[in-house]
Amino acid sequence: MEQSFLNNETVDNEFISISKKYLAQIEVENNKSDLKKICFDKLSVLMQTLDDYRPKSHIRQEKKHFIEYLNSFITKSINEYSHKELLELKAEHIISTTGNKLRSKGYTTKWGWIGGLIFILPIDIVLWVFIGKYYYYIPIISLPFMITQLRKELKAKKENKLW
Repeated sequence: MEQSFLNNETVDNEFISISKKYLAQIEVENNKSDLKKICFDKLSVLMQTLDDYRPKSHIRQEKKHFIEYLNSFITKSINEYSHKELLELKAEHIISTTGNKLRSKGYTTKWGWIGGLIFILPIDIVLWVFIGKYYYYIPIISLPFMITQLRKELKAKKENKLW
């Protein structure tokens, strides 16, 4: 299905049927090692989460991105893509979806907390330099941040929501 035919009504009403059809076709045309490259088992969970999201008008663009992502593997086999191209497709269509709207539903990116830690760690270092002279200093900002983010990542991995 061409992207131009995906109007708002089509996306809202036929998203599951279009996605299931594309997923079935991708599964038939590719072997298991190729399917692992695109995290095929996670795609059905993402499809269901996108369909359950309310209000539907807020997630339409992400549904279109998901269908575009699947369509890219219908038009061209997975093994014809280089590793870099697969990562670019994933970043453009999947990571943008899970990062923006679906974080509240438990989706997260692998090692995504490292970026936050880069900003928080200098604060802890400054505190350690000034307070550490007089008291034993425990990293009160970065340590709890790391623990909570790792727990979220482990939970997302168990639920197949880690990208």
